[in-house]
Amino acid sequence: MSLIRFSPFSELETVQTQMNRFLDELAAWPGEHRFPWRPSIELLNGDNILTLKAALPGITVEDIDVQLTRESVHLTGEYKYETEREDAGCYHSEFRYGKFERTVALPVAIDPENVTAEFKDGILTLTMPKASPVTQKP
Repeated sequence: MSLIRFSPFSELETVQTQMNRFLDELAAWPGEHRFPWRPSIELLNGDNILTLKAALPGITVEDIDVQLTRESVHLTGEYKYETEREDAGCYHSEFRYGKFERTVALPVAIDPENVTAEFKDGILTLTMPKASPVTQKP
């Protein structure tokens, strides 16, 4: 006979995960400008650049659109469901399919003309040079 220890905190974590998923699904009801999921991002500050990383696993570069302004980055795209499958069905899936949209307000102005992008292993990396401060003439 083995002893199984009860861990109330792991039970609370399970409930929290389920509630988060439920609330995410409520927010994704059909309506204007509603999308079922948003990619996770990381915004890093450097001396002369900002680096934005977006996690887009399973998405092809053709399904991503990036629009830049001096003050923001706007990502849109679609995670497409594979319709051709050999199995008879799916028992469990936590994948999110469909269109996504994410706008990130930047803390400083960037030079959108000199931004470089790399898409590798499902991570989109935008390297954005900070804009030079505008000096006013006296």
